[in-house]
Amino acid sequence: MSTRGTSTGRWAGVGVAGVIILSLASIGAHALLIPGFIQAADASSRSTGALSTPTTVQSGQGGTGSTTSTSSPAATDLAPTAVPAMPAYDRACLRRDNPATGAKIPANDPFGDDIADLGDKAELQRLYAVQSGALVPLDGLGAPRPCDEQLWSLVKATAPTLLGHIDELLVFDADPDPATGEFIIEGESAPKETAPDTFDDDHWRVSFAPNGLDRGELAWLVAHELAHVASLNKDQMLSGVGADVCSTWYTGTGCLLADSFLRRYLSNTWDDSLWDDWREADGKSTEKARRAAYQDFYDAHSDSFITDYAAWHPLEDFAESFAMWCTYDVDEPDRANLPTANRTDSGSKVAWFDAARRDLLPAFGPGCTMLRQFAVS
Repeated sequence: MSTRGTSTGRWAGVGVAGVIILSLASIGAHALLIPGFIQAADASSRSTGALSTPTTVQSGQGGTGSTTSTSSPAATDLAPTAVPAMPAYDRACLRRDNPATGAKIPANDPFGDDIADLGDKAELQRLYAVQSGALVPLDGLGAPRPCDEQLWSLVKATAPTLLGHIDELLVFDADPDPATGEFIIEGESAPKETAPDTFDDDHWRVSFAPNGLDRGELAWLVAHELAHVASLNKDQMLSGVGADVCSTWYTGTGCLLADSFLRRYLSNTWDDSLWDDWREADGKSTEKARRAAYQDFYDAHSDSFITDYAAWHPLEDFAESFAMWCTYDVDEPDRANLPTANRTDSGSKVAWFDAARRDLLPAFGPGCTMLRQFAVS
């Protein structure tokens, strides 16, 4: 998930920064799963000795403190070898507010049928199935809109190897004029629910609210949501392993492989002190207290996080750090000037992705080069 007002640097101040207070549901990769993630991860740690603080794994994936590479989950053969052409994208597609379309989410859609999950006053624009890489309307309306086709082309060009995991594309308008305290997000990634609290990490819906963004903000949003898909899909999980027996980290939908992308990132960029302080904040008994504690956690560790939103949850730290890596050139001041003295510093976290080549080149390498060009064009 990505929130309005979380991006930094050249596109600081996305939307209405400063007026949003996130609900507890906003602190994970997708609002649907976060309570389960937190509860299950804690339960797994207590009952099985699973890592409450992941230990450093032999990763070779760069950043400070990494060591020798081990094998990783198999990469698809669809890895691009050249930077893709930048898709066309009309600036009108980023208009601040769009008229209502009358689109409807089919009842009992396995990715969720309540638009309110996408924020206060969120307005559904279109919903599509992805079939053989093309958009097929699911919302009772006609052919895909040109702007939605262009958005989908941008997603496909960024990470073609992830397309097999994406079943739906949802486009919505976030409230362009939120009041103080409203829950506003600009994107979400959600896996298919096959039964209550049971999910299929091989199938995902990605949701985007491009209204009111600029091209840099849209690039950040696409990178952020695809980072969740890349790090939480079935290739990163042990199938059929629940929280009660997971020996690494149960994400709410599956048990991370010991050598998974996300676990290696956390093992190499978080230390015991950071984990202890975050868990203390996360353990507050009320939503209001947690919000305040997350902000205090960020204030105490601001050098460790790309944005304040990244401090709300380790999943969001991963996605925000990746979004910086993917959408900023290495010599841009807002990236080049990040702190790097410690492996937990935000600059060290971004640098970790520089060397995570066995994960990034198959899925993202050329696509991120294109996305950086898109962001400043």
